[in-house]
Amino acid sequence: GTHIRYHQSMRNLNTLLFDLGGVLIELGSVADMMATSPQEPESIWENWITSSSVSSFESGNCNEVTFSQSMVEEFQLTISPDEFLVRFKAWPRGTYEGATELLEALSRRYRLICLSNTNSTHYHHFLKHQAVMSHFEASFLSHQTGVLKPQAAAFENVLCGLGLAPDEVLFFDDHASNVRAARDMGFHAEKVNAPSDIEKRLNELGLSV
Repeated sequence: GTHIRYHQSMRNLNTLLFDLGGVLIELGSVADMMATSPQEPESIWENWITSSSVSSFESGNCNEVTFSQSMVEEFQLTISPDEFLVRFKAWPRGTYEGATELLEALSRRYRLICLSNTNSTHYHHFLKHQAVMSHFEASFLSHQTGVLKPQAAAFENVLCGLGLAPDEVLFFDDHASNVRAARDMGFHAEKVNAPSDIEKRLNELGLSV
């Protein structure tokens, strides 16, 4: 059936590429973090994604002090930049249950890589201490590479950096725009939320864990 055909198309697959937040790492709610903004909760996430302050910080072009000041101004928050930073640091809640075990099992069959839009604050206060990070052969973190998903450059960076062809890679992300961008470049890509989703998708694709 279709599974076998799809599996055939994946015969070159040797690498699994993971987004972190919302996939392996549990995040709190942006609406809660931005609760003092007069903006509507629905529009906050939209404005977050398109915010020049966020993209500047995530591409490593400003420090956390400048970032928190800009966010307070941009979203008209009634808290101080310092208080915003406290909330921002607490945004990553922890590694999802089962994530480390899943990566451990997958690492026996595939190269594991991560590609994440992140920032120096979350990296230093949280990410680098998480066990999942030790399972990646390479990590492409936006604040270190200077390029953000869904820009093509973020995906090209992974291919060039590792000498991979797009059809050798299966990418997991929780945002449809990033999944679309990866597919446009010839990657296999699936939208997932949490490790149980990853396992489910792999089984559906005929790829055993």
